[in-house]
Amino acid sequence: MAEMFDVFARALVATVPLMIIFVGLAGLKRPGKQMGPIGLIAGLTLAHLFWNAPIDGLLSASLAGVAWVVVVFCWSIFGAFFFLNFLKVSKIMEHVKGMFVGKGGDKRLDIILVGFSFALLLGTIAPGGSNFAISSSILIAAGVDPASASVVGMFGNGIQSPYGLLGISIYSISYVTGLELSSISGTTALMMFPFVITAPLWMVLLYDRRRPLQVVVPALLTGLTYGTVAILVATYLGPELPNLLAGAAAIIPCALWMRLKEGRSFNINAEAVLPFLVMAALILTTRLTPPLRSLLTSQQLSIKLYFPTGQRVTFQYLYSPGTLMIVATIICALILNVQLSLMKEVLKLSAGQIIPLLISTSSFVAMAEVMKTFGMTSTMAEAVAFLAGTYYPLVSPVVGMLGCVVTGSTSASNIFFGAFQVEVAERLGISKRVMAATQNVGSMAGEVLSPLNAIVIVASLDMKGEEGTLIRRNVFTSLLYLIMAGALSLLFSSTPTLS
Repeated sequence: MAEMFDVFARALVATVPLMIIFVGLAGLKRPGKQMGPIGLIAGLTLAHLFWNAPIDGLLSASLAGVAWVVVVFCWSIFGAFFFLNFLKVSKIMEHVKGMFVGKGGDKRLDIILVGFSFALLLGTIAPGGSNFAISSSILIAAGVDPASASVVGMFGNGIQSPYGLLGISIYSISYVTGLELSSISGTTALMMFPFVITAPLWMVLLYDRRRPLQVVVPALLTGLTYGTVAILVATYLGPELPNLLAGAAAIIPCALWMRLKEGRSFNINAEAVLPFLVMAALILTTRLTPPLRSLLTSQQLSIKLYFPTGQRVTFQYLYSPGTLMIVATIICALILNVQLSLMKEVLKLSAGQIIPLLISTSSFVAMAEVMKTFGMTSTMAEAVAFLAGTYYPLVSPVVGMLGCVVTGSTSASNIFFGAFQVEVAERLGISKRVMAATQNVGSMAGEVLSPLNAIVIVASLDMKGEEGTLIRRNVFTSLLYLIMAGALSLLFSSTPTLS
């Protein structure tokens, strides 16, 4: 009994760095670039005082996390920023928007086409809810009221989050847990399937609950198309392309329905489509051509950290999604004869966006690495496993949700709690990859309630002061998703083929 009391006491101490960051972000409204370093200092101090972590070991673990963020994580995100800023600065995004603004017709179909399919496609490269800010602005141009467009955007941001930004959240949880990337990616897509099938119809109901049967068929066909393609892509190609390929495929059933039932026409702009085709072609070619894949993955940058643990960070820089995004952008710029001055502006914008993210994420990952290396995560997992027992899968999604509500990021939530979820699974003898996938799916419920995401969408639509309204209108959705996620987690964790 005394031993268990000691475990709970130490578990409470281990949560202090997380609580400091949560209070700073959610309560004090301080930015991540300020609270991240503070949380890291707290984690280092507690690990040294209560877990007897040596100074050189703390430095080694911290530097391993920072090196991974600088070399792997932020390079991929920088590539996405570079691509998206190119679309904006070159005015290609205006052509993209123009393709989706039809004349007249049922606005609920616009929500399915733009608010779900196109927004998920754009989520491949658009960070921090900006893809749904863009899609919401298109919906407003099509005649949807701003309040409803923002609610739909906030909801959709949760659906795209596990595979957003070239699947960086899957990469994050793979790094902190040591689990194979493909297993987490495929299992996450399987768990998301019931959500994405119903998501287009749910978006419609958030906008207008009258006569939903009129759009049930295109809504379900769109969700089914996205879900099926996403499972195949996530399982066999990895986490970079599910949103791009599944989002593009999901455009087809709704667009055909609008064409056949309403006679709508869509002006396909070659200049707008070109960047997405080049991006998809590059990533698909490098993933599906074994000789080329072997050549690219063989080129690695290896960084050894000269401390007692001898940790090493490797980076397949030619195979990185970030590199391919930059190459795709340069190819498009050359084809379209974009001026060098515009490309310099794209580079400047992207560099300015990545620096704050670099500071906050480096601190978060370093803290998570320290907590995992010196047993702080294990201590928390032991306490939770004792309390929850075999029913832990039911409450596991709540962990992901809370992390995402506070940080506004599935990647950050995965960095904080990915190792914790897997530690609990290991102690309880349940599937570690199912718990990693549950962490992702739970974060979906947090995305639709995060104040940080609400701020991005509301600010972009010039709806100052409406953040609270936006969050309140999505509370029921989040709760429903948590219940579904808990049930799926319990079912999947007891399925032998997924163990």
